[in-house]
Amino acid sequence: MALVHQSFNQPMEIEIRAAGRWHDLTHVNAQVTAPFKVQSLSWKGDEFNVQGWLILPEAASRGAKCPLVTIVHGGPASAFQPAFLGAGQARLLLDNGYALLLPTLRAVMAKGELCNGQRA
Repeated sequence: MALVHQSFNQPMEIEIRAAGRWHDLTHVNAQVTAPFKVQSLSWKGDEFNVQGWLILPEAASRGAKCPLVTIVHGGPASAFQPAFLGAGQARLLLDNGYALLLPTLRAVMAKGELCNGQRA
């Protein structure tokens, strides 16, 4: 069995399962870095538990305060998944000292009809 995996900090690599355990098959992107601190957050919104990601730039790890930008996805059927921040707007903001908050909106389909205002 094989799959491709990535995170906010690590680009895609191929992983395989052999002898009952997973390990990386490729190391093509081992030198590519995204040195950001990533935290999964959860909070209560109305009657729902909400999840989001907080991504902090390098400066924050040294105790510096940094401005926060909230990036809202284009739901209702999507959510932020841990995908490598190698280029693009989010990476540009992080490289310039901004922290990012990536919340999953209340009205995502995964939360069901109750969340979309269609109460039984």
